[in-house]
Order: sequence, then C-alpha cells, then structure tokens
Amino acid sequence: MKKIILTVSVFLLSQAFSTGCCMQSCIDTMMSINYGPITVILNKKFDQSKIKRIAAFPFDDSGYSGFDKGSGGTVSDWFAVELLKTGYYEVIERNQVEKILKEQMLQQTGIVDVDTAVKAGRILGVQGLLMGSAGGTTNSFTVVVKLIDVETGNTAWSVVYETNHPKRAVPKLKLELDKYYAEKSGQTVK
Repeated sequence: MKKIILTVSVFLLSQAFSTGCCMQSCIDTMMSINYGPITVILNKKFDQSKIKRIAAFPFDDSGYSGFDKGSGGTVSDWFAVELLKTGYYEVIERNQVEKILKEQMLQQTGIVDVDTAVKAGRILGVQGLLMGSAGGTTNSFTVVVKLIDVETGNTAWSVVYETNHPKRAVPKLKLELDKYYAEKSGQTVK
C-alpha cells in the first residue's frame, strides 16, 4: 500500500513539475514567507552555567496546522543541533529521550508536560530540558523554545521566533549567552 501511494505521489509530482504549475506555486509560497522577529529572554535570576547537559524533547505541534504537521520532532532536532554548535551544551538526542519516556511509560499522548519531562530528565542525568511548541500555519507560525532546569523546573531561557528557522534563532540566543558569560567573568562583548 505504501509503495502504491509513493508511486502515485511521485507520478503526480513529476507531472506537476513538468507542467510548471506546482513549481510556480512552490516558489510563490516560499516568496510569500516574511521572516518575523526573534525574541530571546534570559532568566536574569538563573545561573546559566548550571546547565551543560540537556535533553531535547519533541516539540508540541498540536497548535500548528501547516502541511508539515507532525514535524515537532524535526524542529526539536534542528534546534538541538544548532545548540550543540554553540559549544555551550552537550545534547542528549530526542530518540534517547523518547526511549526513556516509553520505557517509563511517561508519554501517553505524544505531548510531554514539564513535570513528566523533569522526571525523564532526572532519569537521563541531564541538568536541562529543551522543550517547545509550534502554532500557526505553514506561512505564518510561531515557535516557542524553552530550556527548563531539571532541579527546579524553572525556565533558564526562552526563544520565540515567528515564521523563521532555528538556524536564524540560535545565533541570537548564542549572542545573549555570550554576553551573559562575558559579564559574569567581567568582560564585555560587542
């Protein structure tokens, strides 16, 4: 059945691309996306250096109705990879997190709340939990990402980006973290 659906899909896409109608529609869709603001909020009362090892949880995309609905895990992975590149965090991959959730029977609906995530985080031996949510449609969406402290359940930082990609959001977060660590050590960052 999957093979038949795949074959039909490939055929229809090839026909659409050969006539140019789908290609123009795809280009129009891509051109109509306006990248929105990226907001980074560091919890000023939280010692950011406490968290070095984090676990990436699948993002809740129940409020998202775009064509790629169900991609909360993918967005979580993108964000985790970009965070790993900053050098500030060691990241436990989402598949390991999901394995623990299943083993401990902590995940019932596919959506993980903070209390459940904290339990799983303790089992995984991490200090922080990368959690998030997405809402909107393909061309107009908002993603909220938070780093939660396993010990207290408090938010260390949050990033909100609208109609954007994690590759654009994490550099802004890194800049804020660079400033935080520089101020903590008595240096300045431009």
